[in-house]
Amino acid sequence: MYLEKDVSETDRYGRLLRYVYVDDAMVNAVLVQEGYAQVSTYPPDVRYVDDFLALQRDAMDVGRGLWSLEGTSVVEVSPGGLETNAPAGDQETVGDCDPAYPTVCIPPPPPDLNCGDIEFRRFHVMPPDPHKFDGDRDGVGCER
Repeated sequence: MYLEKDVSETDRYGRLLRYVYVDDAMVNAVLVQEGYAQVSTYPPDVRYVDDFLALQRDAMDVGRGLWSLEGTSVVEVSPGGLETNAPAGDQETVGDCDPAYPTVCIPPPPPDLNCGDIEFRRFHVMPPDPHKFDGDRDGVGCER
C-alpha cells in the first residue's frame, strides 16, 4: 500500500488529501468505478478529476452501487457550479466555482464561528481548530 500526494498536504478543513493504492489499484478510482463513492474535488488537487468523472458516469449509466438505488441523484461537477441531477427545470446551483478550475467546484466554507456564537465553555478541542476556539492551544476551548 502507498499514498500519492497531488498538490496540497490537506484541504482547507485540515483533512489529509491522498490517492490510496493497494497493490497496483487506486482505491479512490475503484470506489467511484464500483458506485461506492461520488466524485468530490478540492482544488488545486484535481490531477485525476477527469478520470474519476468518467468512472462515475460509467457507474451511473449501468446502475452500479449507489446508482442502482431508485431516485438516486448525483451532484455533477460542471462549469456553472455543482448542479443536482434533478428533473429538467428543477436544477439548482449549490456551490461556488473557482475560475482557475472551470470544471471543478469548491464546497461552501463552514460557518465562521467564535466563542460568542456558541453556548459551551471550557470544552476539549481536537485539531484542526478552524474556528480558533483554543486561542492559547492548551486543548481547552472558549476558556474566557
